[in-house]
Amino acid sequence: MTGLLGRLLPLFTGQRRVEDLFTEALARLFERRPDLCLGWLEEAGLLPPGRPSAPEGVRMLVTTQKRLVSLEPQDAGSRPDLLVEVHRSASEGPPDNGETAVDAVMIESKIGSTEGRDQLRRYAEHLGAMGSFGGKTLAYVTRAYDPKDADEILEGVDRSVRFAQLRWHDFYRFLERAGEKDALAEEVMLFMEEQGMARDYRFSATDLVALSGMPRAVEIMDETIGEEVRAELEAFAGGKSRMESISNFRRLWRYGALAQLHGFDLLCLVSYHLGDPDEYPWLAVGLQAQPRALERGFRRRHEEDRAARRLGGLQPGRPRVLGRGLPRTIPGGLPLPGGPRRGSAALLRRIDPPASGGAWRVQRRAPRPSVERLTRLTEGD
Repeated sequence: MTGLLGRLLPLFTGQRRVEDLFTEALARLFERRPDLCLGWLEEAGLLPPGRPSAPEGVRMLVTTQKRLVSLEPQDAGSRPDLLVEVHRSASEGPPDNGETAVDAVMIESKIGSTEGRDQLRRYAEHLGAMGSFGGKTLAYVTRAYDPKDADEILEGVDRSVRFAQLRWHDFYRFLERAGEKDALAEEVMLFMEEQGMARDYRFSATDLVALSGMPRAVEIMDETIGEEVRAELEAFAGGKSRMESISNFRRLWRYGALAQLHGFDLLCLVSYHLGDPDEYPWLAVGLQAQPRALERGFRRRHEEDRAARRLGGLQPGRPRVLGRGLPRTIPGGLPLPGGPRRGSAALLRRIDPPASGGAWRVQRRAPRPSVERLTRLTEGD
């Protein structure tokens, strides 16, 4: 179920809309729950050691997208995602009575984007120029792994500035351990799950078992779509077949054998597919056409016809073909899947694994006998 923030996301525009929405939600969470903010800053090492950890007498001032004018010799201004100021009371009275600003943490968030030109360097220089703070930390928090050289970023910058690099899934783990959560904290966590910011990359016992079984699984897939199935595939396509790279399992969540009917514009494949992690893999026999394949084919045919007319015209009764392009139909008279401006992958047959050891359940019937033969072979008949 999509959370509130996920439903609001379409209302944001721009390439950084996920980052912008998450930044505003996080700032509001820190304002409502200063104990969470202070706890995370301390656990992540973003505050200097020796500071009092009790939230009493502490006020958090959170600013988003703060515009900073350029400093010499910078050629552009800056706008960090978050600036968190930690104000501590200097007396027993309320925080506004004699409080002193002690620490500043500037946070730059990356969720799918990368660092701009000298972006972190400029932020560090701005922090160094803020003389009213004792502790100054620049935090670079990312969804993906994006290592940075702290020495290069802080070279020539005021020595009071520190640099820290974190991952958003660490913040998610902190929220999980935080105990009582309000509705806003729950929504922030749900949005992080939806955007892939909550993934735990530590191996569990189940992960290790699955990893140890991978060589055996690949061996079974190679055997079940091996020589006999590939021979039928080649007979259907009229050309050589080949096994896909196992790397397609990571890129396309697919592994199998394919044969080209007309280059990569049209190909036939027999492959295993991984969909939802909670579901079984499924086996498919399919035809795949690339986008705009028909348009390219017709353009080639038009060019060949023009060339033929220059050489004396087409001979009567000569079949009109597309050369290296696409035919109007695939072998056996089947219409090509997709329109002239839209390619598509047309699965001729999808086979779901049995729920309890029975025969493979056929969801859609294939229209060609040769494809039926491929399906029977993959089922083990």
